Amino acid sequence: MCYIEDHKEQKNIIFIDIAFNLNNGIELASKIKQIQKSSVIIFMSDEEEYDPSIYDVDHVYFLSKPLNGKFVKNALVKAVDYIEENTNQYLTAITKSEIVMIPLEEITFIEKEKRKVHVVDKEGSKTSFYSSFEEIETQLSTDFYRCHNSYIINLHKIRSIDSKCILMSNGLSVPVSRAHIKELKELLINLYFNIKIG
Repeated sequence: MCYIEDHKEQKNIIFIDIAFNLNNGIELASKIKQIQKSSVIIFMSDEEEYDPSIYDVDHVYFLSKPLNGKFVKNALVKAVDYIEENTNQYLTAITKSEIVMIPLEEITFIEKEKRKVHVVDKEGSKTSFYSSFEEIETQLSTDFYRCHNSYIINLHKIRSIDSKCILMSNGLSVPVSRAHIKELKELLINLYFNIKIG
C-alpha cells in the first residue's frame, strides 16, 4: 500500500487474491481504487464460489486458480484495453522525479512560463514540468480552450468572464486576449445550452 500511496497517478495492473490476508483481498482492492483510481484490478481465487461483494469493487476480470495461461492472457488484454480507453482522460506530466497522470476533470487551467508549464487544479495546487502548449493540447479534450498565449482554461471551471480576465472556479483569475473574447463567449453559450438540453 505504501507504493500505491506514493504513486497515486500511475496506471497499474494489479492481481489480487480474494483470500489475501485472511479474506481481505476485496477490502484491499477497494482501498487501492480509492487511492489510485486509474489502477486496473484483476481478482483471483481458488474457491469454487466467490464473495459477491467483489462486484462492489471496479475490476476487469476474475481468474480461477490454478491459473490458466489463456485466461491470464485474456485478462491482461482486457486490462490494457481498459487503460488505453481511459488514457485520454488524463494529462501526462513528466517531471524530473516521476510521471504524473493528472485527471482532466481536476484541471482548472494551465499556465505557460517560458519553457515550463504549470497545471493548476481546483484547489489552486500546481504541477510544474517542462513542455509546450503544442504538446499539451494533443492530450486535452474539447473542454479546454486557449484563451491567451500563456493560458489554457477548462471551460467547465469558469465562474465569470469580462473583457480582460476570467474568474475560475478555484477563485484565481486568468487573462483573456481580446482576440479570443467573442469565440470564448460563443463556446460558453453553446456549452451551457448543450448541458441544459442534453
